[in-house]
Amino acid sequence: MSASESVYERLPNDELLATLRFFERAIPRFLFLKRKYPADLKYDVSLIDVIDVIIQVDKRAKHYKYFHKGLEINEAKKIGIYIYWLLKFKPIRLLDDRYRTKLYSVDINERFALTLLYATLHKLKRDTSLVKGGVPYYNELRYSFRFRTFTAGATMVLADSFH
Repeated sequence: MSASESVYERLPNDELLATLRFFERAIPRFLFLKRKYPADLKYDVSLIDVIDVIIQVDKRAKHYKYFHKGLEINEAKKIGIYIYWLLKFKPIRLLDDRYRTKLYSVDINERFALTLLYATLHKLKRDTSLVKGGVPYYNELRYSFRFRTFTAGATMVLADSFH
């Protein structure tokens, strides 16, 4: 093994920007279409945190490929890593006084993570019944994402376990 094989190669700028643009579209879509917040909602998304999330996911995916002899990480596991880092960085904040004391504003990042999980499972044609909003398992996951400690590996396995 050469030294260059074990050094992280940064994500190319075009891939980083494409993923950042995805989040720039997905977060408002989540807030205004999925959560149905009013159009004048005051919120903040830390783009620095989102960039850090993207880089951490890329590092983990490359780590996985390196240590699994070139095996690519599947999309469900990758979304599990996104969930892990979104829960760590918590890039979305509601600044609007109307929602500061509401429970669903406090756990906005957890809800966004579950929305990403749902969308990915739906895209992969996997069972989404347990992660739909309002389902008891959804509420348990949301609570666990907020108050329990998960490793990146645990969120990968969780996301990949839905069939």
